[in-house]
Amino acid sequence: MLCSCCVAPIFKGVYERSARLGPSLGLMLAAPALNPAALILTLMLFDYRVAGTRAAASLAAVLFTGMIADKIFGRTRIPCEVDYVSQDHSRT
Repeated sequence: MLCSCCVAPIFKGVYERSARLGPSLGLMLAAPALNPAALILTLMLFDYRVAGTRAAASLAAVLFTGMIADKIFGRTRIPCEVDYVSQDHSRT
């Protein structure tokens, strides 16, 4: 998993690739929130109920925030840079 600093460029790439905010936002929230090292550290430092609540709240935030963002914003149009190949075959 990624930390919150490293997920920003990946968020941009997923958003440009899918043109949907839901999956991109879900990935951006899931990377630091569902990081196995952070969850294990929470379990080591706190009671198992706190760690379980943190994991469940993180999972709910990831799933529901993505779904709500998709419902509100839907599919967006993203300008894409495409290299067009010349169709001029008269120079062969």
